[in-house]
Amino acid sequence: MKWLVILGLVALSDCLVMIPLTKVKSVRESLREKGLLKNFLKEHPYNMIQFRLMKNSSHVRKFASHPLRNYLDLAYMGNISIGTPPQQFSVVFDTGSSDLWVPSIYCKSKACVTHRSFNPSHSSTFRLPGINFEL
Repeated sequence: MKWLVILGLVALSDCLVMIPLTKVKSVRESLREKGLLKNFLKEHPYNMIQFRLMKNSSHVRKFASHPLRNYLDLAYMGNISIGTPPQQFSVVFDTGSSDLWVPSIYCKSKACVTHRSFNPSHSSTFRLPGINFEL
């Protein structure tokens, strides 16, 4: 019985994908090194008292809500491939979300211009979802 379990685990090990992660310098670390952290935190305060008052209000009990906060503390990057043949991307791994976003060649904003873009016409496995999608 032990050998059956071991053989099963060995077979499953081929299904695992290991992606090396690299810790990148956080925004907090960069601001601290430049002597800008105190000013940034003054301009973008996190008011815990206001959050607790909001949390205890009757409005919040009807709707689930939580303010989105960037604590500027941590980011891990890793390389992934998308499409066939593979198109390489360096992405931030966000454990708080199951969504993955990469810019496409159709994005013309300043944020997209400085990053590698996905070209759907270069991928034989790309398919349009067939539904309208908005954010």
